[in-house]
Order: sequence, then C-alpha cells, then structure tokens
Amino acid sequence: MEAPEPAREFSRHKEAWGFAGWYYSVSVGDHVGYESWLERERLVLLVRAPEVMGIASQPFWLHWNDSTRKRRHAPDSFVRLVAGRGRVVEVRAEEELDGNTRERMGRLKRRRPL
Repeated sequence: MEAPEPAREFSRHKEAWGFAGWYYSVSVGDHVGYESWLERERLVLLVRAPEVMGIASQPFWLHWNDSTRKRRHAPDSFVRLVAGRGRVVEVRAEEELDGNTRERMGRLKRRRPL
C-alpha cells in the first residue's frame, strides 16, 4: 500500500485559492491530503474506484533542469492500482494551466484518466 509522508507540506495561507485538508479513506485505511476543492473531489472519486488500492499525496519530487535553472515539482498524488501499476495524478482547473503549469505537467507521461 502507498503510505509515504508528503514530499512537502500542503499550502495553507489566508490568501490561498485552495482549500487544504485531509480526507479519510476507508479503502486506503488512512487520511489522504488535498490542496483544493477540485483535488478533494478527484480524491473522493479515486478512493471509491474499485481498481485503486492505494493513494499518496504529494508523494515525491520530480527534478529537472530547463535551459536556465533547476526546477522541481511535487505531483498531487500517486495512485497504486489493484493490477500493480501506478499512476501519477495531477489535478488542475483549465484556468490554472499557465505556461509554468503546462511545463511541469509536460514532465509527466500522460496516460488515459482513471
């Protein structure tokens, strides 16, 4: 089962657009973190999906170097499927997809949604 500590703390500040918190998943047997209402809604769908057996929030850092500087990004979630495969899950609203976000998400290999 996936149960690592998050790679970074969840964003929690007064002016934040998001809404960070913890959702208890009976199927996972632990709390799973989220940073926005949109992430929470996706999380609820994932924990109810029969093909999902584990979920980790902000599971690891991805590191890369673009042409000007070193970059890093912690994906929203990592999902372990019953079949043994894993999926990296990013959750963003269309209006949040600026150039930096598209670059970070482009670093992740896209697959079909769960």
